Amino acid sequence: MPDHIGLSATGARSAILTGDPTRVPWMAEAWGGLVVSEGDRRGFRYVETADVVVIGTGIGAPATAIAAEELIELGIENLVRIGSCGGMAAQVKPGDLVVSTGAIRDEGTSRTYLPPEVPALPDFNLLTALVAAAREETTVAWHVGLTHCKDAYYSEVPARTLDEDAARLRWATLARVGALATEMEAAALFAVAQVRGARAGAVLVSVGSDVERGYLRGGMEAAVHITRRAVSRIA
Repeated sequence: MPDHIGLSATGARSAILTGDPTRVPWMAEAWGGLVVSEGDRRGFRYVETADVVVIGTGIGAPATAIAAEELIELGIENLVRIGSCGGMAAQVKPGDLVVSTGAIRDEGTSRTYLPPEVPALPDFNLLTALVAAAREETTVAWHVGLTHCKDAYYSEVPARTLDEDAARLRWATLARVGALATEMEAAALFAVAQVRGARAGAVLVSVGSDVERGYLRGGMEAAVHITRRAVSRIA
C-alpha cells in the first residue's frame, strides 16, 4: 500500500507528474474525463480520472521517485513528467516544448537506482509516441533531445557558486554536448521506471527570466494533449 501519495487504488494506467501542485486540477481538465477522486497528502496533490492520475510531486528528484514508485505499485504503466525547464540551447525559446531523449544524471537520486555508467533514458516506445504526437501539435514549437537534471536549482546561476568561472565552463560544456534544457526530476523518473519495468517520458516547457510567464499554462496544456495522444498510441 502506498505510504505517501494518498491514492490507494486506481483503474488508470497512465500518470502525469508535475512539480507545482497548483497545476494539477487544470492539467486534469486539459486531459478530459470525469474526476473519479482527488486528494492531497504530504504535499502530493492528485486528481484521478478513469484513465489518468495527475499528481504534483513538488520540486526535486527524491519526491518524484517516491511518487513514481507508488504509482507503479498501483498499476500505472505510463509515467510522463510535464513541467518547466530552463533552455540551454539557442534554438529553445521560452514557451517551446522539449521532449527528452535522455537525462544527464547530475543529481543524486538516480544513483541509488542505476550504476553510474548506465544512462537515464525514457522508454523508447513512449518516446517515439510522444514525438509522433508532437508532430501533430500546431500550437507550440517543440524540440527533441538530451536534457540535464540537477539537484541544486540555483547552481545554474554561476554567480551563486563558489567558482563562477568553473560553473560557466561547465554549463557551456553541457550545452556543447547537446543538452537542450535543464530541470530537476526527469533522471529520477526515468531511473525508477527502468528498474521497475514501467514506461516513462518527459515533455518540458522552456521558461525564460520573465516573471509572468504567460505562455507556461498554454505550453503545459499542449504537453498534456501530446501525452494523451501518445499513450493512446501504445495502449
